Amino acid sequence: MTTPTPFRLLDARIDALCDSGEHSQALALIDEGLQRFPERRVELENSRIFCHRAAGELDRCLELLEEGVSQSRFFGLHWKSWEGLRALSGYLELERRNRALRDRAQVDAMPRCRVVTPPGPAARRPLALVLHGDGNGCNLETMAEAWPAEPYLARGFLVAYLQSSRVECTNGYGWTRDYGRSRSEIHGLLQQVAEIHPVDESCIVIGGFSGGAMASIDLLCEGVFPLKGVIALCPARTGGESPAAFARAAREGTRAVLMEGERSGLVSDQEELMAQLREVGLSHLFLANAGIGHSIPLDMERKLEETLDFILSPES
Repeated sequence: MTTPTPFRLLDARIDALCDSGEHSQALALIDEGLQRFPERRVELENSRIFCHRAAGELDRCLELLEEGVSQSRFFGLHWKSWEGLRALSGYLELERRNRALRDRAQVDAMPRCRVVTPPGPAARRPLALVLHGDGNGCNLETMAEAWPAEPYLARGFLVAYLQSSRVECTNGYGWTRDYGRSRSEIHGLLQQVAEIHPVDESCIVIGGFSGGAMASIDLLCEGVFPLKGVIALCPARTGGESPAAFARAAREGTRAVLMEGERSGLVSDQEELMAQLREVGLSHLFLANAGIGHSIPLDMERKLEETLDFILSPES
């Protein structure tokens, strides 16, 4: 098993402290992180803002957002989580400047892909597509760090980490604001991979975190291309699910794995999704991630081992 990177370990500690209400300790750890990992400054400064927001310190939160925008950093202020700030003096001007920065970044943004190949001679191989979440630090590089390729490579998979062109914040992208666009980009990136690497199109497994999990479910429901399996970590409903779509996927032999952090408790959207899967007989598995909420577990490699064993096991 590979060991999580030092930054991932630090980030998980920050999340745990913030989730448990120990905001001053989390802020101290963020300061330590800035010394150790200056290249991750954007993520850590965003974590500082989130920590103040969680503590209810909205005026300080607004100050830090204004400071970031003055440094040409921009944020996902369209998300519901920022609603508490919208009544504060100065917010509307901040939002206008923030939107201008985001719109400028959007002009040159393009979908991206990084492929990791297993050892051995070139051959027709199964393919794993991995999708980042939506928002802070959600990009191809951080997803490759958190969602390891090794379990796939050990089973002969090509692994393609995909990045959306939809800009959410500085160094953060997302899939869920326009599912049609996301479907088109994912399909286009799949075709790019297949032009270079022989792909076994009967064995494509897609997975992602949060918004990436939702985009994966959307692809399953829309039937854009056949899927051997879907791995959905911390999804919500997309609004496009239907019994007919899940029944078609069940007939095609698709299997699904849903995961969520134990601290999130029962998530009604996931309960509804699994009820629909049970109703049509789509084979699925639910895994709870101990000690965390809405995040990628540090033992993601072990979770992927279990997940792939389930998806790839022979038909019973």
